[in-house]
Amino acid sequence: MKRITCNSFFLLIVFFSASTCFAGLDEGLAAYKNHDFETALRELKPLAEQGNTIAQLRLGDMYAIGEVVKVDNEQALIWWTKAAENGNPEAQLQLGNAFNAGDRVKRNYAQAITWYRMAAEHGYVPAQFNLANMYTGNYSGIPKDDAQTIYWWQKIADEGSPDSASMLAERYSTGTGVPKDDVKAVHFWRIAAENNTVSKYEAAKQLGDSYYNGRGIAQNYVQAANWYRKAAKKFNGTPAMKALGNMYYHGIGVPQDYAQAITWYGEAAKANDSDAQMMMGNMYERGEGVPKNLVIACAWYDVVALYATKQLLIPALLGNALPLDMQKLLKQSLSSLIQNQKDAKERVAKQLTADQLLQAKDLAKAWTIGDLIPGIQTTRLAKDSAGEGCGQTGLFSDKLQEIDGPKGVAKVGSVADMTFDSNGNLFFTDQAYHTIREIKVNGEVVKVAGQSGEYGCNDGKRSEAHLFNPYGIAVDKNGIVYFYDHNMIRKVDLDGSVTTLAGVSKNQDVKDGKGKDASFWGYQVKITLGRDDNLYVGDQSGVRKVTPDGVVTTIAGLVNREQSIKDGNGVNARFNLIRSITVDQQNNIYVLDEGAIRKIGKNGDVTTIANSDPRAHDSKGSDWVAKHCSAASLAIDQKDNIFVSSVGTIRKIDPAGKVNALVDFKLDCYVRESSDTGYFSMPRSMAIDKEGNVYGFGINGLFKVSPIGKVSLVLDLAQNIK
Repeated sequence: MKRITCNSFFLLIVFFSASTCFAGLDEGLAAYKNHDFETALRELKPLAEQGNTIAQLRLGDMYAIGEVVKVDNEQALIWWTKAAENGNPEAQLQLGNAFNAGDRVKRNYAQAITWYRMAAEHGYVPAQFNLANMYTGNYSGIPKDDAQTIYWWQKIADEGSPDSASMLAERYSTGTGVPKDDVKAVHFWRIAAENNTVSKYEAAKQLGDSYYNGRGIAQNYVQAANWYRKAAKKFNGTPAMKALGNMYYHGIGVPQDYAQAITWYGEAAKANDSDAQMMMGNMYERGEGVPKNLVIACAWYDVVALYATKQLLIPALLGNALPLDMQKLLKQSLSSLIQNQKDAKERVAKQLTADQLLQAKDLAKAWTIGDLIPGIQTTRLAKDSAGEGCGQTGLFSDKLQEIDGPKGVAKVGSVADMTFDSNGNLFFTDQAYHTIREIKVNGEVVKVAGQSGEYGCNDGKRSEAHLFNPYGIAVDKNGIVYFYDHNMIRKVDLDGSVTTLAGVSKNQDVKDGKGKDASFWGYQVKITLGRDDNLYVGDQSGVRKVTPDGVVTTIAGLVNREQSIKDGNGVNARFNLIRSITVDQQNNIYVLDEGAIRKIGKNGDVTTIANSDPRAHDSKGSDWVAKHCSAASLAIDQKDNIFVSSVGTIRKIDPAGKVNALVDFKLDCYVRESSDTGYFSMPRSMAIDKEGNVYGFGINGLFKVSPIGKVSLVLDLAQNIK
């Protein structure tokens, strides 16, 4: 029988004592967390008296809040001080906060700094943050010290703190307390934006501004739109919503899309942004993205008058809180807006009857009390055939209806894309009405699929089907219509049945496969039909092939959704933002990638055959040094001539590379309309018939350009087929 030596017995005592100690601490902390303060007190008090700093901290907390024991501020401070003096950073923070706020002790900023510094030097981030703020000049008796503030914010930001990163970014962007440095500002905005905190939304907006203006980072409109979209998810993301509206309106960094523009302007308008409200009026007045409606336009102008006038009072109300130069700038901006509103209201009012003006006034009054948004009366959640939501809530007006019929009667909303079939009938996607429609050779307009003003993802026959956001369209030799809709490829058979060929609504993964096993990234995507009867999809930053039986493969780009312009073979190539896609007679694929025209050969090689600065104005040239701003669409005729549309211009590039302007109204890059053009300023979609006539759908409607450049209007947007 073995004997236990004295040493062994001593070690056993130590072991069991330590085990008991740790067990008591764990049990006490668990009880404290679960609000079982009676157990917590029983377990933690003996440990606190033995010098355990965690137990001392929590015991101080219980005295401070009066759980089980009577509230005793003196005892709370005693136990916090014991824990703090023994090096517990959380206790040091507690004492710092107490002296900072004058809570349980007399306010003493110097003592607060002492305790904050102890915790900060232990690397405790909350204390570092509070210590940095103590030197901002907002505390009586504590001199402002930008060096200390920046030093501690920098330490926290380097550890990924979004709040300190936001403050640093603001300092570097304005040059407050540090030399102005836009590159560092972008660096810290990114840290803040990529963290899951409230500050990420403001940081995302600032990153969007940086990318948009090329401030501190290379200008990239695509990235600007991406960051604005993230910022707009926040309820108060009004500036980002308005920025997105502007980008979709002008086609900057995203495909030009009036339906999307008016959706984002509408969101900003709901938050009482007068600029967005003004744009809502403009778009209803011109019929951009919605059918033209002067009553609703007038109502929006009345809303602008109310809110812009109220905003003029802001500088006076804020007084010295707003710098004089900012007061002056704000007054000038609002005064200009109010003058534009008066001009617009006068312009529209001349075209309305007295009853219509009263109707507009009633709509504006209803808007101001929150009952409705003029022109957007209903919000519904679209459903697919399985009963699941398409994933978005959509805004549309119950009162707006498309009209099919013969010449002089039919009306159209907002066309995203169009194509001819082999018989010369023109098919197009009408986003305003969530439908596929057809203009027959005789000029009659008929609905092919979808329900006017209602949208969803369910399949069905003709008007029994619901379309969500129909965009790119193609028609095969048999007359089957294919279209891209909300991350899906859908088709309309000859009997009018609408079915989903590939992809899943709302799923924006990038995945090859068959049918619903495949997924697409882009939201507003154009498609084309190859000479091999396969569909080719310009999926944002890559090209996908879809076979007639729904098998999807990636043939170029899209790896990790990387966005840049890089030539290479297949998936080794990179694309920035594909706006348009088409094929030539040899089945080579051409895409409009932001300001670049790129070719994908049958062997998969991607080459850039034309590039330009999207902000530069068009200029003529014998080779492709001609620059174009915000190019919108690409088409190829049967002779393999390439046609590119941009602002007020359609350019033709022959197979030898020679560039000529088929039409050039010499407009500025951001002109919306001009009396000189008569027909268009931004053709965002084009199709070419067998005779080589180029059809384009621009701001003012559907026009035709003959091979010699003669322009004629075929369809006046939201008005009549002529």
